[in-house]
Amino acid sequence: MKRTRITALVMFALLTLISALPPGRALAAEKLLVATVTAAEEIAILAPHSGEIRPFTLEVGDQVSAGDTLFLIKPGEMLAQADGTVAVVHAGSGESASGAVSRYSAVLQIEHENRYELIISMRTGYNSVENRDLWVGTPVYLRSVNGEHFGLGTVISVTSGNMTVTVERGDLVYDEEVRAYRTEDYDAKALLGRAKPSLVPPHLVTAAGTILSMKVARGNKVKQGDLLFTYVPESLSPSERATKGAARATEALVISSVSALPGAQVQQGQTLARGLRASSMQLSAQAEEKDILSLVVGTEATVYFEELGLDPIPAKVSKVSALGTGDDIARYEVSFSLEAPAQVRFGMHATVQVP
Repeated sequence: MKRTRITALVMFALLTLISALPPGRALAAEKLLVATVTAAEEIAILAPHSGEIRPFTLEVGDQVSAGDTLFLIKPGEMLAQADGTVAVVHAGSGESASGAVSRYSAVLQIEHENRYELIISMRTGYNSVENRDLWVGTPVYLRSVNGEHFGLGTVISVTSGNMTVTVERGDLVYDEEVRAYRTEDYDAKALLGRAKPSLVPPHLVTAAGTILSMKVARGNKVKQGDLLFTYVPESLSPSERATKGAARATEALVISSVSALPGAQVQQGQTLARGLRASSMQLSAQAEEKDILSLVVGTEATVYFEELGLDPIPAKVSKVSALGTGDDIARYEVSFSLEAPAQVRFGMHATVQVP
């Protein structure tokens, strides 16, 4: 079907040219080539950083302008893994997470909501089967030695002869000895042991790469699952950070292919789509080997867009392939430069007349 249409175009152009020739002019010297509108340059749209591709609507054939956002890349999200208070933030928006971890061992630190724990030797308690056969998760009732301060805790680990109790509530005083009981009546036979409270080290939040947006500040209360900051694993330059995860068109393009998928993970620099540079419109044709010697760069030609009804357009040979294709008769690709009118689009056909 396509071959029939192209043949018809050539025949139409040939008849048009014959009718326009002055009496006595020979047609043998004229060459007619069927050409297709192509692009001299194709531009790759690259991911500005690693992350997940958000849903998009870009399709092959779409026309885009310089500055248009074609894709958005969702960065990594760091969520709180502990309840507590943000004690210190070592890196802010736009700063290096890797640098903060190298210097401070963390991007930020969270003081646990339960800052105290007791590391108790069972030898300091009442010797009974009930007091020795403990399970992780057992509630513990706490009272200071002087009987003035109280608290509640939970056994979080049990080893041979020792247990660790996290202090969850109460008014216990740091470094004041505390007794832990199995029953809430503080019965002497329920004494599990005694120890002084010790501080639980802050929770260290680490990441590698660049912080895009810090969501918390010193003194903020956080719960598990709260968003702390967004980041990417790469070290980004200021201009790369300024993209805010947007892959934009750098100039006017016609999208020729889309390789990205919504929700997919991509790496920095990965090709998401390709576009034909609108300003690089040209014509591509196949010339037989018998005609190739007369088609050199700079040779002038005339282009007819018969389907559009446009006036003839001047063109010049801009490139001739050095590699032919075909079995019996070799054909070579010839490119023509031209100033294409606004009506012309990529993929259209035209007839090229070469003297």
